[in-house]
Amino acid sequence: MAIAKKKLSKKTVAKPPKAAVGKNGPNLAYLKEMAKRVGVDNFSRKNKTELIRAIQTCEGNSDCYGRIVDCDLSGCLFYNPCQEIRV
Repeated sequence: MAIAKKKLSKKTVAKPPKAAVGKNGPNLAYLKEMAKRVGVDNFSRKNKTELIRAIQTCEGNSDCYGRIVDCDLSGCLFYNPCQEIRV
């Protein structure tokens, strides 16, 4: 999985607007838009989990979405939906 890294600013990766967040976290359309902004390659072919992990990598974080049971990274954009799928 190739990821083109860009220097990120607070505006590039920000919390999604309420309309883009459903019961299961950010919707796919919003994730694709975010992935495009941060420079994820082939973002249109990735599923939700792959997009989130690629975005996490571009943010400089571990691509741990859905993998850690007792996560303490409450500042992560995907913390709430990740913890809900782990329950």
